[in-house]
Amino acid sequence: MKQVDFLHIIPSLDPKTGGPAAELQTLIPALQRKGISNEIACCSLSWNKIQNASTVPVHGFFPFDCIYHLSPGLFFWGIFNLDRFRAVSIVTGK
Repeated sequence: MKQVDFLHIIPSLDPKTGGPAAELQTLIPALQRKGISNEIACCSLSWNKIQNASTVPVHGFFPFDCIYHLSPGLFFWGIFNLDRFRAVSIVTGK
């Protein structure tokens, strides 16, 4: 399987949340210009809307806990996929 440079884990990609979602919209194109590949893992119900507009793969997981956006699906996906990534960025906050 192809090695990817960066995995960004974020609670929501919804632009309405501002902060982290807006940051990734600026950060990822800058990293791509440097030749750094990216993927996103997202734990919100709106991930499928954003996936079609994204220039990088978006892995969406339904949140188990809507306050903290915890996801057992992300946990198990991570067990089998984290070795594909050179670095992981866990983005929290609003």
